[in-house]
Amino acid sequence: MSPKHPSHDQNFRQLLDYFFANFMEAFFPDIVLDIDLQSLEPISTDAWFSGEQSPPQRPDFVVKTRLKSEDVVILIHVEAQASYQPHFAQRMSGYYARLLDRYQCPILPIAIFSYKTPNKEPKTEIMHTINGKTYFSFTYESLFLKKLSWRKFMKMKNPAAAALMSLMGYTEEEKVACKKAFLRLLLKLELKEEHRDHVVKFFDTYLRLSEKEEFTLREEIKQLSHEESCAIHDFMNSYERFGWQKGRAEGIQEGIEKGIEKGIEKGIEKGIEKGVIETAKRLLRKEMGISFVAEATGLSEKKVSELQVEQQREK
Repeated sequence: MSPKHPSHDQNFRQLLDYFFANFMEAFFPDIVLDIDLQSLEPISTDAWFSGEQSPPQRPDFVVKTRLKSEDVVILIHVEAQASYQPHFAQRMSGYYARLLDRYQCPILPIAIFSYKTPNKEPKTEIMHTINGKTYFSFTYESLFLKKLSWRKFMKMKNPAAAALMSLMGYTEEEKVACKKAFLRLLLKLELKEEHRDHVVKFFDTYLRLSEKEEFTLREEIKQLSHEESCAIHDFMNSYERFGWQKGRAEGIQEGIEKGIEKGIEKGIEKGIEKGVIETAKRLLRKEMGISFVAEATGLSEKKVSELQVEQQREK
């Protein structure tokens, strides 16, 4: 529906920024029992977490909170991984080390795997042992979305789960059913307009229907109760209009910016041209030869001759 889609990292950062507590409640309910989700404080690592890599890498999402059982500050680091990397655990341990060095507090690392090959899952543990003694041990929590059934979450009133249904384990034949379940769930969620729009854009980025599938979806929605069917159709139509209007506005803005840029370039060109002509006229007034003036200014001898005739007429 939306004309433009943000990057994978941007998608997940924004989703977690809006719905981190919901994300933890949906996918890590056991961990949530020990964590205070009322004192979340997102941490920006843009300024200092550049590293020596090229391009520089930084954690996708880091939030500070506290434990419920004791007065201890902790960090939760969530990394959204869109492709298989056999040495992903090393990258996670590198993030862990730098976060630990800076904040000196316990860290809970979590990886979200969203690629389509669940049989390719990197190790979640690193252990360095020398002569039978362990000197370094690191592990992280993982969530492999393609291993989850979207049907398990279709009735959960959780915006993070609703958005992530688009990356779960559905077949091609289930895409329409998954999208319909998402739209029905969306109507039950009481979200701010900005948050709701991001959930829809996130879902549409990863689960895209063909024209035929869109037609099938609309036909199936007609089979729902009149009230629900009308509400979903109204939402779909309004969102499509919003997407078109935004795309149009972005196109106009881009056109204006390019027009201004082009205008500035033309202005500079005309300014330079005017300056060169004034220089040529000054040289001609000093009775410099046409060939000399042409060579000095870069103008053609024909143009210099025309300027000379023009000056003689003005006398």
